[in-house]
Amino acid sequence: MENVVVDASVVVEALIRPEFAAVVEAAVGRPTMVAPDLINVEVLSALRGLEHRQVLTTEEAERCLDQFLLAPIRRLGTRRLMHATWMLRNNVTAYDGTYLALAAQLRFPFVTRDARLARSAGVSVPVLVL
Repeated sequence: MENVVVDASVVVEALIRPEFAAVVEAAVGRPTMVAPDLINVEVLSALRGLEHRQVLTTEEAERCLDQFLLAPIRRLGTRRLMHATWMLRNNVTAYDGTYLALAAQLRFPFVTRDARLARSAGVSVPVLVL
């Protein structure tokens, strides 16, 4: 795949389990990764939760954050996605809908770890669950 929209679940998994990056590469190659800028807060929240539950040490969480900030993910603003996200409100959360709306707008495949989200997507783009 040349371009994909990737959600926070995939990124966090790759950050905390470096071997997962090989799974992603085997599934989609080395595409250009795109995400709504919402991903910044979602990854930060996930890392905070992992540290709080002591899954990650503070040092590990901070290392993951630094790696994320350097990750080659093209982050796009969410304002232009609001109407399309709103149209998905009966199927998914606003957070999930933002990723799906971006994938639909760009006509890129959507990559997630969330099988439930993939089943309820309601958009006309391919969804790959890793």
